[in-house]
Formats: sequence, structure tokens, C-alpha cells
Amino acid sequence: MAHSLYPGFARIQYTVDQFAHIATRPTRAWIPGASLGDPGSYTAWDGSNVAANTMIAALAGTMQHLLNSAGSVDWYEIWTMASSTAIPQLKYAANLNLTGDNVSTDAYQATQATYNFLDTAGNKGKMVLLEFPVPQLTPVSTYASLTTLEKNMLDELTADSNAWASRGDDLLFTFRKATYKLNDKLRKARRFS
Repeated sequence: MAHSLYPGFARIQYTVDQFAHIATRPTRAWIPGASLGDPGSYTAWDGSNVAANTMIAALAGTMQHLLNSAGSVDWYEIWTMASSTAIPQLKYAANLNLTGDNVSTDAYQATQATYNFLDTAGNKGKMVLLEFPVPQLTPVSTYASLTTLEKNMLDELTADSNAWASRGDDLLFTFRKATYKLNDKLRKARRFS
């Protein structure tokens, strides 16, 4: 069902200037590991098998490179759903403890970066990151206009050797645009004028 997190998703917590946020990314169906404590795997879009911890850590690593040393990518969880209306079930969780390593960025409180895609079925998809460094507060409509670090993150999301998905359970295929703005809810919560 479109707009559902079925058959599964990963939640990645990241912290920016002591404020924690969670990025929720749909995935293909999760394959349980052979034993308790095994993070399992996914069938990637190219048909290969990709270890869940490898795929998630690779995306988290690209997020780490966008954050300065006051930021971190903390942990992840793997969730599955039996149907598009079922209650999600937690299947695995692990700490990441990745400290941001981008020395060229300051903190960006109350910002929102939204990366928009089309999937292979023509459905719209997006990834929203709160309080990540944003290069500007105007939209970027071409992949070439993105920073190298942003491209690295988006390449992880769209690689057919991974199992990241749209909410329609299709491969995120084409980058459409990125928008950067101040998030009104965060601005009010931080008491910015």
C-alpha cells in the first residue's frame, strides 16, 4: 500500500547540539538472522543479499560526515510490519555512536532539509533531516548543485545494491530537488523569533 512503511523500516537516531531526532527510512522486507542477536539482512534491489547492519551503518556514516563534532548518529532500530495496517514490530536494535566529523560546519538549529525523489513506480518519496547543516535556504533542483557530502548520502539511498525503499515499496530512483528551510515547530520550541 502506498504511503505505508510496510514491509519494514529502519529508525536512525541522530543528535545535533543535544537535540535528538529520528530519521525513519522505509526498507524492503527484512530477513531474520540465523541466531538471536544477528541483525539479519535484506534482498537488495539488484537481487544480492545485503547485511542489515552494513546497509544501515553505511547510510549513518554518510550522515555522520554531514554533522560537526557537536552532532552524532547514535543508534538504529529495524522494524517490520505483517501488512500495511499492522502494528510495527521491533526486530533488532544496535548502537552506532558515530560522532560528527565535518569541521567546516556550524550547528544549524531549527533547520530542515528535505530531499525529494521519484521511485521506480513514479511515486514521490522524501527524506527529511532536522537541524542538519544546510548550504542555503533556497531550493536546489539539480543533483549537480548538491554538496559532495549530500550526494554521498543520496547515493546510499538510491543504490540498487541496497534495500532502501519508498513508502510504495519501490526503489528510490530519481532525485527531484532539495529544499532547505527553518522548521517552524523547532523554531518555536527553541524560542527563536
